[in-house]
Amino acid sequence: MMRTQSGNAGLTLKELLIVITIVALLAALIYPLYQIARYRALEARCRANLWAIYLKYKQLKNEYKPGTPKFKRAFMEWINRSPEARNVIYCPLNTGGELHMYRFNTRTMEPTRYANLTGVRIDRLPTERVELVAYCRCHRQPPTTDCVESRGPDEKFLAVFDIGDGVVRYARPDEIDDWITDPAEVERLLREGEQGISR
Repeated sequence: MMRTQSGNAGLTLKELLIVITIVALLAALIYPLYQIARYRALEARCRANLWAIYLKYKQLKNEYKPGTPKFKRAFMEWINRSPEARNVIYCPLNTGGELHMYRFNTRTMEPTRYANLTGVRIDRLPTERVELVAYCRCHRQPPTTDCVESRGPDEKFLAVFDIGDGVVRYARPDEIDDWITDPAEVERLLREGEQGISR
């Protein structure tokens, strides 16, 4: 009489569940590492974008004095019309939308946006420090996945500064923000802002 082997070459249900559990555990361990690696890669691209903006700033600074109408016009022309600028003015962490665009220094690089339309007396205006070129609202410490306009006291923002040969680093809000308190300067900026809005 011939004997046949009764062994099953396939996996039992118990073995299959063990394999699935092991794969799920490995995925749970690897996914956070993937997220960290992705965030770091996007942060490196963000740094490169800020550096490209700084290089353009330096180029225009050699041609025009920062803060003058010619400088601001040339910089805004680069932002709005240059294909090169479109690749670097948005944070790669997210795409599109005003909050994902880098915030440029309004004092030296953008047309003035202040306006006192309510008739309320204003004796000081928020602005950015002169040495600031631009900063990112998305890449912050502690890390976040949202691009929101918030300024927590313990938060730091990835920024580029015109210090020495240029510096890209995380900066506290008080290293970014400044206040204009000179009455004549406040009045001038408000007047410019109202003229800009009425155009």
